[in-house]
Amino acid sequence: MKSQLNGIIYAIALGLFLGVTCVFFMGIVAAIVVPIELYRWLDNNQLAYYIVNFVSQLFGFGIIAISIGMLLGRLSKRWILNSLVCYAACVFYLAIGSALIYKAEISNPFSGITYFDLPAMLVLPFCLLISTYLTAKKVSARNA
Repeated sequence: MKSQLNGIIYAIALGLFLGVTCVFFMGIVAAIVVPIELYRWLDNNQLAYYIVNFVSQLFGFGIIAISIGMLLGRLSKRWILNSLVCYAACVFYLAIGSALIYKAEISNPFSGITYFDLPAMLVLPFCLLISTYLTAKKVSARNA
């Protein structure tokens, strides 16, 4: 029971850390200029928008989520619980924590999502869950 509680506390702390670092790195990624040739080469502004959005989510959230997921997978045997708690803590920071820190309005981070924005929004939970799963499987295979 105590180890499960420690795992949840670690997951909450890592989720808050994930939210803080992802907001910071997303600000850096947003400052990168996308060349106009990309839009001309694709000949479709909407497709170029989706590609740029997906890549920026991958750089801003995905890479950090993979490293946090690897930590979560090694911390305890309840990898799915810990990764879901971590994701919930990250979404909590994105919705409320960042608004309090940057003195903005508290908002729903999922508002305004369309069907085509969904792949970019799934980068964070996908990277977190897959990396936690792969790390947890390797740890359990070594212990067996």
